[in-house]
Amino acid sequence: MYTLQKYICDLMREKKLKKSVVLGRIGYTNLSKGTRRFKAFMEGDMSNSFLINNLHKGVETDRSEIKKMADKTREEIQQAIEEEVLRRQAKERQSFIPYLYVKTEREIPSPIFAYAIMGFGRLRRIILPENFNYLSELEKAELIKKLISKWQNAYEGIVPTLGRIRYYILREVYDDIEENRKVYDITGTPALGEGYQDKSIDNGHATLSVKGQPLDNIIKSLHVLEKVQEDPEPFIH
Repeated sequence: MYTLQKYICDLMREKKLKKSVVLGRIGYTNLSKGTRRFKAFMEGDMSNSFLINNLHKGVETDRSEIKKMADKTREEIQQAIEEEVLRRQAKERQSFIPYLYVKTEREIPSPIFAYAIMGFGRLRRIILPENFNYLSELEKAELIKKLISKWQNAYEGIVPTLGRIRYYILREVYDDIEENRKVYDITGTPALGEGYQDKSIDNGHATLSVKGQPLDNIIKSLHVLEKVQEDPEPFIH
């Protein structure tokens, strides 16, 4: 539980505040909707700007206190993201196997539904032997040429939903440098020039999540928490 959530939970317990009362003060007229939003917040989703910016009303505390807890929470989220990224990278680095990345005329599949259902993403990588980096340069070149020829013939130079295969990018180690990656044309011959300058690879990660929340929600949460205001309530005549 993040600092802001714990603060709200402790305050509600201390003041013996019912959830329905808190939600009404926040501004939810639809109790069912408010309950769902509040439950999501308590489980770690802090992307709801309306709820966050009206929490001080719900638990009757100074907005500055909410701001202080929000600042601490933002730091916790950023640290959690960094730790999760490092953990994932360590896991990927440990299990990494060299591969050829299939560069196609489209990076975004169309139709994307067919791409997902049929699992065409698997056709974007040609997994190389685990001992690939121990082979001689001549052996590597011969193997790559053979595999590319087989791939071209098997799929007639096309990856379904992604279009024509343009070229292949070799990723030999996990911590490589993009601009230093070797590129091969559709015949398996080393390729240089303007048409082969893009050496980026779509890693195809599943959505990164932190404490059960997807990364897009986490990023939105950081933005919301950054916007929590300390300004006093406007005076209404």
